Amino acid sequence: MYRFLCFVGLLTILSLSFCITACDTGSKQPAGVVSMDKLKAQGKCPVEIVKASAASTVGNTATGTNPTVTLSIKNVSDKKITLINWAVINADKNGKLCKSWKDESGFAEIGGLEPGETMEGKSFSSDPETSKVVVVIKDMAYETKQSGFDIALKWTNKNYDSEIQKAKESFK
Repeated sequence: MYRFLCFVGLLTILSLSFCITACDTGSKQPAGVVSMDKLKAQGKCPVEIVKASAASTVGNTATGTNPTVTLSIKNVSDKKITLINWAVINADKNGKLCKSWKDESGFAEIGGLEPGETMEGKSFSSDPETSKVVVVIKDMAYETKQSGFDIALKWTNKNYDSEIQKAKESFK
């Protein structure tokens, strides 16, 4: 009888342990993800620019001579990013600002960049001399839950103007 009770007790403990592990509904975030509230409090951007580059498209009749700008971003927040608005500062091969030195994206729908995910996009520079770029994030929309509903909130870069100025000065 004692062995039977020990066996039942052991099964109960193993069952509870399995249920706690398997039934854990807490969301596990990917490594390097920080809460949106913390990022806002620290004045940090919810996305990281992984790569920003420009490449010549000479000979491409679809794009004319305007270079392709490639942007790769990573969501470092704990929220899904749905829209993003950025500016691209354009410089020529000598590191001088182009005549059309600033291209703004307007809000671009990115289809939902989940926490920890990286995505790449392409656009065209407005200046055919562009060979170097710096990207500055202006603002973005992200999803959060309130009262059980998904709602969109906006994050705004409070340092946008100073970051634009810093990017311009890096090309003088």
